[in-house]
Parts: sequence; C-alpha cells; structure tokens
Amino acid sequence: KNDVFNYLFKVLDKLFDEYKNIYGICISLQGQIDRKKGLSLNIPLIDGWKDINIVNIFNKKYNVPTYIHHDPDCILSKQKFDGKKFNSKNCILLRIGEGIGVSAMINDKIYVSSSNSGIEIEHAIMVPNGKPCSCGKNGCYSSYCSFKALKKNYSETLNKTINDEELKDVILNSKEKNIIDILNDFTKNIAFMCYNIIMLYNPQVLYLESTFNEIDSNFYTHL
Repeated sequence: KNDVFNYLFKVLDKLFDEYKNIYGICISLQGQIDRKKGLSLNIPLIDGWKDINIVNIFNKKYNVPTYIHHDPDCILSKQKFDGKKFNSKNCILLRIGEGIGVSAMINDKIYVSSSNSGIEIEHAIMVPNGKPCSCGKNGCYSSYCSFKALKKNYSETLNKTINDEELKDVILNSKEKNIIDILNDFTKNIAFMCYNIIMLYNPQVLYLESTFNEIDSNFYTHL
C-alpha cells in the first residue's frame, strides 16, 4: 500500500513542479469506491487496502480538489467521447484482467449505484457452490473469468506457479488437450458472462476491454 502512494506522490510532485496551473486531481481506481465520501473501499490485489479516504489524502497534500472514479467508468467514457469507437447512449464496458470490471452508460450517463459506487459483477455468483473465491464466497465470476483464475487453473494442471510470460507461452505453444481445454472453458465462461450482461441491460454496444488479445490474437475469435 505504501509503495503505491509513494509512486503516486512521486508522479504528482513532478507534474506540480512542471505545470503551475493544476486545478484538480482525478484518480481512476479499481475495486469498490464511494464517490460521495471519497473512499476507496478495497482493491483486492493490494494487501491492506481497505476504506482509504483517497480524496482527503490528496486534498491535504496538494491543496486542490480531488475526485475518484471507478476505472471501468473512465475507460468507457474515453471510448464513448473520443468518437473513435462507437456512438451510443446505452452501452456496457466489460474489462477483463486480473479482476473483472463493468461500467454501464444509460441514456448517455455513467450509471452510479445507490451506494455511490459502480457495477460490480466480479463477485456475483456464476456457479452456485462453485470454486472458492478470495472474497470468501464460492462460484464468483472472478473464479472463472479473470486472468487470476486462468493462471490458477494452468498452475494446478502443470503443478507449478506460472507468471504472465509463462502463461503466454503455454497458451500459444501447448498442444496438450487438457491445456487447450482450459482456454476453451475460460473463453466459454466469458461468453456466458457477456450473454448475461446483454440479457440484463440490452445495450446497443458491449465493449470488451482486455489485454488478453495481446497474448492471443485469436481471443475474440474464440469468444
């Protein structure tokens, strides 16, 4: 946690030294947030990250207004308003990485929940009484549709912990059926997740954001 803040302070200190007219800070965050209170409620990938008042910390240090947003909301806003991807008033972004993020734009506005957060599908149940999840429940989408889950499946099958580079090598070069089946099941689970999102929201556009395409250029073909 401290390493993250030290890095952010280093970057911002440099920007404030370089530019004299900075009037505000906006921070894009993974995990659950409370926009109204300025809280980052959790980031599962960072140990000890819980209920941190990001807005207060940066307001006090830099003496400018600070805002926080859910990172899928920021990605969807960029894709929507840069005019290059699509032009839709009702659309969904699904981001797949180590975790899973979702953002919805309804009638041209980013959806904000009653708890001032965004949409969190990552820990909705996909398989009742399914695989254990880090959140303490069983069968969450995170346990079936995230890179973290994919690496865990390969690690268990290969009987060793694999990193991102090894994951790429396994996916692109392995010819063993059980290894290929893991990828097929992974993409099938993502396809089911996309289908469920489409049935729930009936968007004009579902935009899938994932670095997995950098690993396997046929990823979207698999889906």
